[in-house]
Amino acid sequence: NNEDDLIPIMVLVDTSGCVDALEEVVDSGSRRNNGEAHIIARHLSKLVEFGTKMEDIAVITPYSGQVALLREMLWPIYGRELEIRSVDGFQGGEKEIVLLSLVR
Repeated sequence: NNEDDLIPIMVLVDTSGCVDALEEVVDSGSRRNNGEAHIIARHLSKLVEFGTKMEDIAVITPYSGQVALLREMLWPIYGRELEIRSVDGFQGGEKEIVLLSLVR
């Protein structure tokens, strides 16, 4: 194996302090972060560009507000085949790639 052929197992993106990634509280009391949702969208776009199938990807987040935002943003582009759930809703699920949006 050549080191250049290795791909990362986990990538962490720290959005704290980013002007465009500010958390907000929605009417239901849940939280969401539009800037972070756009970061997820960009990563997802690259995965698709590299040939990853939708059925191999899940996007999970602890907040129902972020689930709603991500579904509103991503389902029109990628369809409902892209699994977007809360952490609790995904419990027991398995995917090749999991994008985790922590919101805060």
